[in-house]
Amino acid sequence: MDGSRLKYTKVRNRLLDKYTDFVGHVRCVLHTCTKWGLADGHSILRLRFSYQHLNLDTDQLDNYKVMAIIARVYLVRHGETDANRSGIIQGQMDTALNDRGVQQAGDVGEALRSIPFDRAYSSDLVRASKTAELILKHHPSLRVEKQEMLRERFMGDLQGQPVQSKTKWVATRVEPESPTTFVNRTLSWWNKTILKGIASLPLSADPYHILVTTHGGVIGTMVRNLIQSGQVSCAPDVVIWFCGNTSITIVDVTEDGLGIITKYGDVSHIRKGEEERLETNADEVQIK
Repeated sequence: MDGSRLKYTKVRNRLLDKYTDFVGHVRCVLHTCTKWGLADGHSILRLRFSYQHLNLDTDQLDNYKVMAIIARVYLVRHGETDANRSGIIQGQMDTALNDRGVQQAGDVGEALRSIPFDRAYSSDLVRASKTAELILKHHPSLRVEKQEMLRERFMGDLQGQPVQSKTKWVATRVEPESPTTFVNRTLSWWNKTILKGIASLPLSADPYHILVTTHGGVIGTMVRNLIQSGQVSCAPDVVIWFCGNTSITIVDVTEDGLGIITKYGDVSHIRKGEEERLETNADEVQIK
């Protein structure tokens, strides 16, 4: 084999080796790589194909760090309760789903029917655990783990009271859980149950799918503070806004422990023709 042919073969084999290694990360490049100024992971794939076709060096592409997705977390708010509909602050009151809430839980269960869940966690309050139960009707082999740390914020004497516009904290006999304590609780749960929990699982070729049913205050507080801390970022076009009943929020967790929010507060699965959905949450009143 002449020198030029040998050189071509070596370059080709090196490129094939790089491509083979890259294929192992195909499942991770589907999410947006905003940190590196790329539209999406497919851009990297197209670049590699182009470079390989032109017999060019692909080393410069290795500067773009692409992390494998090791888990996909589905944060689902519980279905509607009568207290939700009436604008009553629930906090950690153990209220049940109303008929509309049961229907909503059935709708979200149907929407998530094809997801191969590996783990399921829920607040131990019945409105969240019942929502999890209805979702898992389609996953009969999976048991939900109920956890107190996923409860809504404790609202003290405000629990059971109607919310007022711009409600402020006033002296009560039983004080609400402080904002700092609530934030620390939600972040502690994420770090312990999600990040450390995932790290303890066997390596898998596919990401683990984790269901979490909890409360609007928990989801909003946890997500906003994960973003603020730099642990999580948003994919383009994802807006952090209101988290409605049975809304779905999806966070992809990569092998470096960081997360990308690919969906927030999605309620597109709720049946058309239903009465107007609530756009407020009494448990997220502003108190000092």
